[in-house]
Amino acid sequence: MTENILVISGSTRAGSNTTLLVEHLFGKDVNHIELCKSHIAQYDYDDNYAVEDGFQNIVNQMLLSDLIILATPVYWYTMSGYTKVFLDRWTDLVTTCKDKGRALKGKRLAVIAQSTSEAMPQGFELPIKLTAEYMDMKYVGEVFWDMRRDLDQSQKLQLAINQWTNG
Repeated sequence: MTENILVISGSTRAGSNTTLLVEHLFGKDVNHIELCKSHIAQYDYDDNYAVEDGFQNIVNQMLLSDLIILATPVYWYTMSGYTKVFLDRWTDLVTTCKDKGRALKGKRLAVIAQSTSEAMPQGFELPIKLTAEYMDMKYVGEVFWDMRRDLDQSQKLQLAINQWTNG
């Protein structure tokens, strides 16, 4: 059985460093969504979203995936705004779309973060790890890459990712 991997990137621009890293690690054929192209609205308590809101389309792709990877740049010591808005919308999955939220149970969730710093900020992964726990998903880990380094030196990242993909 082939592993179905979905990478969801939260950079503010298409073709970003995050995209470069994802394509280096997985190739250009991986199922990869760039949130900056997806028109996802902020969470709305009244469930009033525009027809073109892309959140449910992404959730549908998540439901078809074995491994969901959130890839994000580090902005001011935390995930990007696009990634945060996307995670905030998971509230829909425990309120108005509970069937889809329940269907995420057991799916694997991981994080790829990048910046031009030497290390991921302490606690960076915690909101995503706790979200996975709340949704009964399996959090399988996180990797970080300093984009000042040559991507050809990223073998340790690939080893960690191989563990995620081997379930």
